[in-house]
Amino acid sequence: MKRVFLSATYEDQTDLIEEIKSKLAELEIKVIHFTEPDFFDGRTGIHSHDICIEKVKSIPNYLLIMNYTAGSNYKGNNPDYKGLSITHAEFRSALESINENRKMYCFVRRKVMDIYDIWKQSSNNHKNDASWRVESKVFQLLEDMKTKGVWIDFFQHSLELKQILSAKEFVTD
Repeated sequence: MKRVFLSATYEDQTDLIEEIKSKLAELEIKVIHFTEPDFFDGRTGIHSHDICIEKVKSIPNYLLIMNYTAGSNYKGNNPDYKGLSITHAEFRSALESINENRKMYCFVRRKVMDIYDIWKQSSNNHKNDASWRVESKVFQLLEDMKTKGVWIDFFQHSLELKQILSAKEFVTD
């Protein structure tokens, strides 16, 4: 069976996420996402963010979709992720996974990347300016991705993203 952990902020991308989940189902790929009914397995006593991190590490395919927001701050128990958004913590845990067959697919909305490129060229005096249309934690995650040499694909709309995903090869468990 092919499974993929879907990492994306939900509040601002609900429609896109549901379209991607539908497309992956067409491709016979099971999506692991916190909105799925069996995601938390009825477990209690562990923070939901730590369950996300645990699942990212155990699933061979990781799919990140980045938009204008970075998600809530990580509130789990791993001190290595303190100060990061949950999306960024999931990304880091995917990088740290010992699964040698790990496939990572990172997608960034083209407009977000354009703003990031402008932000990179701005002076340090303006980098923390609240007028950017993108949350600063998105820039932090993009910086981390660039530093780690992670390949990033860009998309403008859901149709383009679904088309790109159709051509990707996902690892079987």
